[in-house]
Amino acid sequence: MTYKTYRIFTMLALTLLSTRAIYAWDHEVSLGYGWGKEISEDYQNRAFVLSGKFYKFPKIDNTLIATIDGSVSRLHADTDQHQNLTTGAVALGLRAYFADPDVHQVRPYLGVSSGPAYISDQWFGNREQGANFDIQTTLEGGVEFQLKHNRSIDVNLHMVHYCNAGLASPNQGFDVPYVLSIGYQF
Repeated sequence: MTYKTYRIFTMLALTLLSTRAIYAWDHEVSLGYGWGKEISEDYQNRAFVLSGKFYKFPKIDNTLIATIDGSVSRLHADTDQHQNLTTGAVALGLRAYFADPDVHQVRPYLGVSSGPAYISDQWFGNREQGANFDIQTTLEGGVEFQLKHNRSIDVNLHMVHYCNAGLASPNQGFDVPYVLSIGYQF
């Protein structure tokens, strides 16, 4: 590699690694509680969720970011059998803000994430999955409140769905329709 090519490559790499917004939080830790009726069933699911955003990619544009998220959940179904389940997941998340977050201290957004999940049992409530590996998908809406020194509070409501996308049989899937989370961004 020539000296000129090395310099160009180094400058490009440093530019990409330093492209963070002024408000830029890099990580988030959230606690959540979820509840709701299982779709097409006559019982309720509940969940405690610990989640985080471990890596934030450089901004896609002024109002869209991508992250790598992780979560651990403890779920409970109000059924006679198969009441408890523990999950762990890693997902790619996208968050779209309604306005440029560099400018506003109150930042409403919509988000989606999806990725592989491990479930501790193939049965949860009256639903059966064909394997212990599933796909966790979340849809969320929330608001970030800017604090001092690149810190924020994130309040969101999201829905969590687990299924194996037809990769195993059966694929009955299950949901926690409402998860209220409060997060700290730093």
